[in-house]
Amino acid sequence: MINAYFVFPLIGKCKFCIDKGGSGDFLIRQFKNYLIKLEKQENVTPMDKSIELYNTNIIKILQEYTNEEFFLSRKLYGEKNFLNGMGIHFQLSESRIRLTRQEEKGGISWLKKIYHTFLGADELMRYNNYSRNFSLNFLIPLFSVYASCYGFFCIHGSCIHIHRKNILLTGLDGVGKSTLASLLCENDGEILADNIVLFDGTNALNFNLAMRVDPHLETKYKMLYSGRDFKEILPNKTDAGAVKVDAVYNLIKIKKTQAMKMERYHGDMTSWILYMNGAPEINQINAVISPWRFYHNLVFKESNCRNELDICNFYIPEGKLSDAKEELLKWV
Repeated sequence: MINAYFVFPLIGKCKFCIDKGGSGDFLIRQFKNYLIKLEKQENVTPMDKSIELYNTNIIKILQEYTNEEFFLSRKLYGEKNFLNGMGIHFQLSESRIRLTRQEEKGGISWLKKIYHTFLGADELMRYNNYSRNFSLNFLIPLFSVYASCYGFFCIHGSCIHIHRKNILLTGLDGVGKSTLASLLCENDGEILADNIVLFDGTNALNFNLAMRVDPHLETKYKMLYSGRDFKEILPNKTDAGAVKVDAVYNLIKIKKTQAMKMERYHGDMTSWILYMNGAPEINQINAVISPWRFYHNLVFKESNCRNELDICNFYIPEGKLSDAKEELLKWV
C-alpha cells in the first residue's frame, strides 16, 4: 500500500491510502495536478483504503452535523464524532477526518470482484475497472466533502475560461464536450474542469482531473496515457478556485445533413439538472452526494443555486466540431 498526499482546491491537504500499482497508479494519474508526496505504508491491507483530511474549517462544519445527531434515513445519519452517508463513513477527531467506503457484504460483492477481475484481461476493460474503483472508493467520498461543506453537486460537462468568461459546455455522453473544450482553448483559453464539473448552481470549481479525449486530437496539454480508443491529457490550470458561470451551452448532436443552430433553453433549471443525471457516472455520484448537499442547505440555510441560468441548446451536426468552435466563439 502507498500513502499519497494531495492538496485539493478549498479542502487543502489530504492523505490517500491506496494500492500500489494498477488502480493506485490510475488514481495518482487522475489527481496528478494536486500530488505533493508519495510514501510506502507498511502493515496495511487493501481493506484499509481511506482518505484523511486535516482542514480545521471542514472539521468544524462536519462537527455541526454530528451535534445535530440527524437521521435522514437508514443510510444517512450522524452521532457524536461519526457520520454515515450513503455507504461513506466519516470518523471525526479534533485534528482530522477519516473517510472510508463501506464494502458490500455477502455473495454478491464476491461475484462482482470475480467479474471485474475477469474484465481485467482486456486493456480497455481493465481501464474501466480501475476507473470504477477510483470513483467508488475515492472520488465519490472526496466529492461528498465538497457537497456537505460547500454545497456542490456534479454536472456532466466541461468548464472553460475564454474571452474573460467562464463557460459550461454540457450534454450527455459522446456529444463532443471534451473535444470542443480542447478546440476552444487551444490558443488563449483554459480548461477549468472536464467530464465531472463540481457546480453549486452559480459557481463551478476549477478542479482538473486527467481528461479523456479522442486519440487523434491535437492539443497543447501534456499526454498522460495513450489507449486504443482514447488518450488522457492533463489541463494544468489549478488556481482559479470557484468561478461564477456566465453561460451554459448544452450540446446536442444531430445528423450530418441538418443545420447547426443555437437556441435558448426554455425549461426550468430542475429539468436541466435531471437531464444531466442521464449520464450514468454523474447519476451515480449525485445519488450519493446529493443528500449531503441537502443537509448542508438544511443546517446552514443557504444555497448558491440560481432559479434561472443562461442556458442555450447548441445543435451540432455529426463531425462538425471544428465548425461548432467557430460558431460558439461568435456567441461568447
